[in-house]
Amino acid sequence: MGSEIYDIRKHSISANDLLLFDANIWIYLWSPPHAPDAVLSNAIGEYSRIYTEMARQGIKILTSWLVLSEFVNSLARKSFHEHLNLYPGSFKNNEFKRYRSSRDFLPKRKAIASFAKKMLDKSQFISHNSAALCYENILKYYENEADFNDAIYVEDAIAENYKIVTHDEDFKRAWGAVKPTILTANPKMLKK
Repeated sequence: MGSEIYDIRKHSISANDLLLFDANIWIYLWSPPHAPDAVLSNAIGEYSRIYTEMARQGIKILTSWLVLSEFVNSLARKSFHEHLNLYPGSFKNNEFKRYRSSRDFLPKRKAIASFAKKMLDKSQFISHNSAALCYENILKYYENEADFNDAIYVEDAIAENYKIVTHDEDFKRAWGAVKPTILTANPKMLKK
């Protein structure tokens, strides 16, 4: 059985909604790709609409250490690759950690921290309830090619009864007996 996947464009926000934005959604909102195609541009518009509507209604978006970690690390890696493209030879491809400690990264580090603080200000922080997580399921999903962090999100979403807002096609996969609720504007995920 796969996820219960719904088109976010048809979702009406209510005060009862418990929505966790995956890291990719936060990245699209605050650090989108330089030249997204029309499909991704439309999707980003939908995620922005939901974000704005939730803010207007005073509904906090759920976030966690895991989302924050993925968000910060993804932006740092994105910055590293942009730096390599702008300044070929300044670092080797395998010198990400050296780049993170460099003066070149300092302004990016501050910008990423600012984005992270903004995310936390707009969110309700949740801790993954380790007592409710089934580690056997998480490891089973991982063995069956799921992303490890995605497996944690799915187990936690089921245990805590929240929906995941994502653009990540990995969430379309079969999760066994559980069926997390996913909201997306990704047309590839919405195909039956």
